[in-house]
Formats: sequence, C-alpha cells, structure tokens
Amino acid sequence: MRTESIQSSRSILKSFQLPLATLCLITLALLAVAHANAAVGLLSFTATPQADGAILVRWETATELSTLAFELFRTEAEIPMPWDETPIRVEPARGDGITGAVYTYRDTAVIRDGAYYYWLQERTQGGGIGGQFGPIRAVGGQPPTTVRRYLPLAPVKGR
Repeated sequence: MRTESIQSSRSILKSFQLPLATLCLITLALLAVAHANAAVGLLSFTATPQADGAILVRWETATELSTLAFELFRTEAEIPMPWDETPIRVEPARGDGITGAVYTYRDTAVIRDGAYYYWLQERTQGGGIGGQFGPIRAVGGQPPTTVRRYLPLAPVKGR
C-alpha cells in the first residue's frame, strides 16, 4: 500500500514538471511584475566625511530595472531639491533587473566644516525620472569618530 502511494505521488509530481527554460521565463516575468513600480531597489545612501576634508558619497542598489544612470546633486541648504539643477555626478547604471551594484563618489569640492546635502535621482532607459532619494547630510572635514578600546595588561606573576 505504501509503495503504491509513493509511486502515485511521483506520477503526480512528474505531471507538474516544466522545462527549465519555462521556469526561468516565469521567474523573470514575476520579477518584472514585482519591480514594475520601483525601477531601482535602493539598499543604502550615505555621505561620510573623510580626514582630508572630502566627503565620500556611497549608494548601493539591490536591483536596477531599466535604470540608465544615477544623477547625484549637492546643495548647501536643506531645501526641497531643485531637480532642474546640474548634477555634480552622473554615474552609468551597472546593475540590472536581478542584481544591483555599489557606487561611490568622492566629493572634493567641499569646504572644511561646511554642511552639505546630497540627493540621488534615477534616470530610466526611456529618458524619464525614476526614484528620487535624499537628502542626506555630511560636514566636510569631520571624519567619522574612531573608537579605540584598550584591554588591561595581564598582571605578571611574581611582581
């Protein structure tokens, strides 16, 4: 009885088997539907002051569906971003609909102790605007705090 049940289960499973190419197409179609409203999946967007006065701007994406490039903007005031300004950097997209990428820009055109706000805008392959992110803030020339911990010395026997 148990053997018949196992064989019956196997025949049912075989009837649902699809060729690998069909499974791949179904997976890609589902990914496209899932990302239809979000062309880029942004994981992080940071601005970190460096010891030499520069600011390192970094962003990481999970996916980039139909993304052509990223435009990075900088202002000295936390105002609504005037998207018609000229970006300080245009970075071509390196990800795709399945994988993302990591991007960095070292902003050396900043003044030490000056506050700066950064915005990121996605350009799509159709020429439109995708996601807009920011602002994030950093102050030039103020490196991140380094925490040092010192372990106590072990006592020497006999002293």
